[in-house]
Amino acid sequence: MQSVFIDGVSSLVSSLQFGVPQGSVLGPLLFTLYTSPVADIAECYDLKYHLYADDTQIYIYISPDADGQVQKKLVENCVRDISKWMAVNKLKLNCDKTDVILLGSQRLLKDIDTRLSIIIDSCKVT
Repeated sequence: MQSVFIDGVSSLVSSLQFGVPQGSVLGPLLFTLYTSPVADIAECYDLKYHLYADDTQIYIYISPDADGQVQKKLVENCVRDISKWMAVNKLKLNCDKTDVILLGSQRLLKDIDTRLSIIIDSCKVT
């Protein structure tokens, strides 16, 4: 059973089927353990990543002389697999909060198609 208490007002009590009560000391640790397969998926694609709370950053270095489409497909496939894993585990990847960001010097970026986007679950992420 759980309720939320905000500004002196308590919500209705509801039954928990999954998870731990909000504010639980174990919450952050259990969430980290629960979502650790996201890192495993990124590693399967040889992608670098950072995980912080419920945010995940996946990144890859693309050299100017490389075929950017190959790296794009790699990231797209990785994010697709993460999205599938999330769905199986009762989580959802939020396309509205997902971005593709290109970083580099102006000289390097001029040689790369900066309109890069990936498709995740029929959602175009740019």
